[in-house]
Amino acid sequence: MSAVPSPASLDRGATPCQGRGITPPPRWRFRLLCMVAAAWGIALIVVAVSTANPVVFNRRQIELSDAVVMARVIDRAAGAVEVESSWKADVPRGRITVHNLAASQPELTDTPVLIPLTFWAVGYEVTPIPPPGPGRLVYPATPNAREELDRLFKPSVR
Repeated sequence: MSAVPSPASLDRGATPCQGRGITPPPRWRFRLLCMVAAAWGIALIVVAVSTANPVVFNRRQIELSDAVVMARVIDRAAGAVEVESSWKADVPRGRITVHNLAASQPELTDTPVLIPLTFWAVGYEVTPIPPPGPGRLVYPATPNAREELDRLFKPSVR
């Protein structure tokens, strides 16, 4: 006698387990497993959407800066920016020169950026990140980033 059921017995509604004294698992277990998997997938999507693109600053860089400005980059190589607002200290609205802007990361253009500044006798510079840092960072001026700066510091220029 063969241990494998014949195709004819399968056509009559028999399962491979029935001929060997093994009962198949109840269908409710499979449905429960599917519901748990679906709930888990939905939970992962909710977490991913609610935590996507969080405001990320290098807090130490922001603390060490003399001011933080929201500006539009006019000429990256020359360091020309148009200041729209500032935090921590008054930086006049209008065009200023940030001497090491070309060395900052990432290269953001055509969008407002948040630039942590250090004042020098000859002008402004992007505040370096303390060692072992990746250099000098500027940040996209998203609404969440501006709200975070508003919580940390009183806006100086609006």
